[in-house]
Amino acid sequence: MDLIASVSRSSGLEKGGDDLKNFKLQEEYREFIQGKLDQLMKQHYPRRFLQEKESARKQRIDSQENLLIIFRKLREGVFASKRSDVFALEVYETSFYLSVIFESPKQTASIIPHLIPTVYESTPGPRPLCLASLVLSTLYHLFATYPSQQTFRQHLDAIPPSLLNRNSKAAIWISSVARSLRTQNYAEFERLSRQSEIQSILDEESLDFQFANLSISRSHASQALAHEAILMTLDALRKKARASFWGVIRGAYREVSCNSNFEDTRSWLSRSLCLESILSEDLTLEPEAWLAEESTVGHTRRKEGVEGKWIICKVR
Repeated sequence: MDLIASVSRSSGLEKGGDDLKNFKLQEEYREFIQGKLDQLMKQHYPRRFLQEKESARKQRIDSQENLLIIFRKLREGVFASKRSDVFALEVYETSFYLSVIFESPKQTASIIPHLIPTVYESTPGPRPLCLASLVLSTLYHLFATYPSQQTFRQHLDAIPPSLLNRNSKAAIWISSVARSLRTQNYAEFERLSRQSEIQSILDEESLDFQFANLSISRSHASQALAHEAILMTLDALRKKARASFWGVIRGAYREVSCNSNFEDTRSWLSRSLCLESILSEDLTLEPEAWLAEESTVGHTRRKEGVEGKWIICKVR
């Protein structure tokens, strides 16, 4: 299976170059890929790489890229065979979610235009993860070109109403998130980007993600990957918004008081800077820890003789 020819590279001329146009072989190749995915997840996840050694990081990235490459090979076969069924949809969806989780923007950018709207529109029957994919794709474009929203707007306009009703809860939420960023309403953005909001949009009771459960069923695995990809993208977007608002704070304030006696200030900083992680409580930052971290790059310093008071260094 490792040596199976790519449809795009062989152009049908190389021996076996058309093999992946065969539906049965496509399904066997998908099982082969799943074995590699299970092995990768077992070795490197669910850790979020907090204390990952350089050698382990390199090994993980190489494995992730190799996995995305063979998924691309399968997608090329599916596309060349003009296959449009549940199998084809799952291949595109899983490729999309993994490309986001593995932080491979080139792969993500190449998948989105095919999946949305072409694959979804051509696939008959139920499409339970369509909404999750639409939410993820719009969030991804907001993140990838932040603070510009031109690409996001073009993508949103290209989604047909048959896939995303513009009066739906999801469409209104997507537009509200974009508007809060565009108008620099960071308090509103923080509220809209909480995990509870995503759960409400997707109508899910929980977005808990368990990598160990990916082999239970293909549909369960795809849903779990979709949820993880959405949360990772939203968390990355929150970090970009944090950097923007921190620049606003540095330009507007000379100092802040941040200890147990100034709970209102602590709460304001936590909300405005999106310090509460939507991925894990372990990744949530306390306001004092954030200010201390910023002091290492010269953005803040403690005020001598006053406990809990921080001087904010102006943007130059």
